Order: sequence, then C-alpha cells, then structure tokens
Amino acid sequence: MRQLPRLPNYNDYVHRLYPGVQDRSLVREVTFQITNRCSLCCDYCYEHHKGSEVMSLDTGKSIVDMLIQMWLDDKPGAFINRATKTIILDFIGGEPLLEPKLIGDICEYFFKRCVQTGCKLSSGARISISTNGQNYFEPDVQAFIRRYAPFLSLNVSIDGHKALHDAHRVDAAGNGSFDKALKAYHAAARFGGKQTKMTFVPSSFPQISEAILFMLDQNPDFIAANYAYEPIYTPQDASVLYDQLKIVADHLIETRRVIACSILDHNIGYPVQKQDDKNYCGGSGNMLAFDPQGRAYPCLRYCPISIGEEKASKICIGDMKGIYNTPNTLKIRDYLDAITLSSQSTPECINCPVAVGCGWCSAYNYESTGDVNKRVTNICWAHKGRVLASCYYHNRRYLEVGDTEPKDIRLPEKDALQIISRQEWQMLNQMADFAAKEYRMQGGVNNGVQGT
Repeated sequence: MRQLPRLPNYNDYVHRLYPGVQDRSLVREVTFQITNRCSLCCDYCYEHHKGSEVMSLDTGKSIVDMLIQMWLDDKPGAFINRATKTIILDFIGGEPLLEPKLIGDICEYFFKRCVQTGCKLSSGARISISTNGQNYFEPDVQAFIRRYAPFLSLNVSIDGHKALHDAHRVDAAGNGSFDKALKAYHAAARFGGKQTKMTFVPSSFPQISEAILFMLDQNPDFIAANYAYEPIYTPQDASVLYDQLKIVADHLIETRRVIACSILDHNIGYPVQKQDDKNYCGGSGNMLAFDPQGRAYPCLRYCPISIGEEKASKICIGDMKGIYNTPNTLKIRDYLDAITLSSQSTPECINCPVAVGCGWCSAYNYESTGDVNKRVTNICWAHKGRVLASCYYHNRRYLEVGDTEPKDIRLPEKDALQIISRQEWQMLNQMADFAAKEYRMQGGVNNGVQGT
C-alpha cells in the first residue's frame, strides 16, 4: 500500500546515513540567537523581551571555537563529541535576516575552522533560518543566500491567506506583512524548497481551513501547521478546530492531493507505550542556544529574550567559554537529564488513551510554573479535536483513495461529545469500523488499527 509522505526530518536523514548508531548526539542543533531586534510585532510571539542587542562577530567565533573544541576533546557524555556526525547551525532572532553579514561571517568561520582543525562537523552541516521574509530581497541577504545555498534550510513564516496573516503579524506601525512574506516564500523555493511554518491560536481557529487551503494553492513541499502552546484551549476551540480540519481533509481527499500535513498526522492519538518514557522536547538537554552575549541555555525558549533576565539566569548552563562546567551548571544538566514523560506529567496525561502527539514545551513549563519538570497542559482540548480530525481524514481517505491506513478512534466518548455531536460521533465510529474491516479483508496487518 502506498503511504502518505511524512514531514522531512533532518535527524532522520542523518540516522539513515549512520544506521545502527543510537547515540542521541548523532545530530546536534545549536542556535545562535544573533539579535534581539525584529521587524514585526506578532501578537502570539513568545519572545516578550525584544530590544536592540546584536551578537558580536567575536562572540559568534568564540561559540564556534567552543563547539569544535568539544568535538576535538571527545569527552564521553559531552553535548558534542566524536559520536556527533554533523550539526545544524540555527540562526534566529528576533528576525535573523536583519543580520545577514553576521550570519555569513559566522558560517565562514565555522567551515574554515573545521578544515583547519580536522573537525568533521562540517560534513553534512546545515544552516537553518526561519524568517518573516520582510527584508528577504535586500542585496546583503541575497548575497548570503547565494553563497550558502547548498547548506541552507530557509523557512518563511506565513500563517495563511492575507487577512489572517495580517491580523497577527504586523510591524510596529500596525501594517501587515503578508505581501512581502509571500514573495519571499516563492523566491526561497530555489533554496531548499517551499517551506513555511503556520501557527494558529484560538482567535485564528475559525480561519484554519481557508489558511491551509490557501497555502496548498502555493504548491508547498509539505504543510507544517501547529497551534501555539501558550493559550488555554477549550472544548469549544476543539470543536472549531475539528470542523476546520474536516474541511481540509475533505479537500485533500477529493483532490487526491498527496502531501504531508502535520496537523493531520496519522501517528497521533494513541496511548503512550509503557516503555516509552522519553521527554520528547529537545529543550531539556538535547539542544543548545546562545544569546547575543554568548550565554548558553538549553534552547532558545529559555533565553532572556523569551523569559527575561531573572528567570533565564537560573537556567543558564554556561557561555561561549564552556557549558556544564561548574557545580551549578552540572546540577542543571543532571536535573534536565532526569526529566521524563512520566516525571513531569499527571496520571491523567500518562494514562491518556490519545496521549501520542500531545506535545509540550519544557521551557514553557519553566516559564509558567518555575519548574521544567511540571508539564503545562494548555493544549489538551486542541489535541483532542485534532485527533478526531485525523481519524476522520485517514479513515475516509483509506476508503476512498487507499493510500493510507485506517485509524482507530481512541478518544473516550465523554470527551468526544464535548467536541462533536452524537450524530458526528456515530458517523466517525461507523466509518472507522468499516475501514478496519475492509483493511483486514485486504490482508492488512493490525498495526495499531483496531475495529470494534
């Protein structure tokens, strides 16, 4: 059976290059938060402490030197050692393309120092940038893009059609940013494909279908759409989300469009296996970020631009001279390493029958509760609405197109009926039963697909 494509994942790609290597340090992502400046004032942005600070080139070089030295030292258990096969250099702001020359100079220094020292991190290295696209066509930005195109993964953020995008992503004067962003999106297709990241909040839920259908018309490589972690979602929000995603699902089925769509992923909505107790958020020890001063944090979301100086200072893990190299930072490392799914979650979350795919942000845990190890569950109802929509999509698509597998409905009826009507609930279950029986008749292997 043909399968719908998955969203590309660079970590998966590198693991395929090195089969059998299970070390989690195989690929490391290091974020250079090069500026606190941004050309937009997006109303859902988690960076609440923007300013004018910019990383110096000397600081950027010092960070590169530290990363390469870690690889050369090859210390067991270090964030980077010779088990690390390659690296993702992630440049972010604020708006990173306000500083294209700085990014280019840091990248040039990285590749040069790898050659000079014999460090292998440059082999397969990627330069990752997420931009609002507002100054994409500036000459210095274009010069940087042309030079590093073979290494570049460039993502232009667009939230959908003009009305929705401009309602949330505006400049300091309140002007919308859509027109420039869309032009940048199409131009950037020459450098790594058509990539964007769509972010939704409760107020934008009623326009999700229009937004995604608009983006489908732009012929993207995939649809990466998600809802923000910060808002508290309600059953009513979940109901709106389900209705909107059902419209998207119908469109994809009726047009026979074959595309990965993250928000309708097949793999969500199952119970977590007891042996799977990982903390899937990379912000608890599997990522590394440096602020403009060269101070190090477990990810960007912990940097002062996001949570302020006071909170950030308590989770700082070092600087450009070294990380996890003092008694206090070693204590932070041990604390982060000990966090698991079950350690941070309530029994309700651990035993949830649709837990898979219900994510969390470790840094937002810390910002909200003061404790990385205390899970914030604001997205619970949004996740449940998304799960029901995924069930609808994959069961209908299996029956009418046949390029996916049926999907069992695991959400309890008492929860589902707070989102959809009893008639809709009965329709979903009847379709799931029919799809599962058809699948078994066709010789399909029960792979998490269960009919009643």
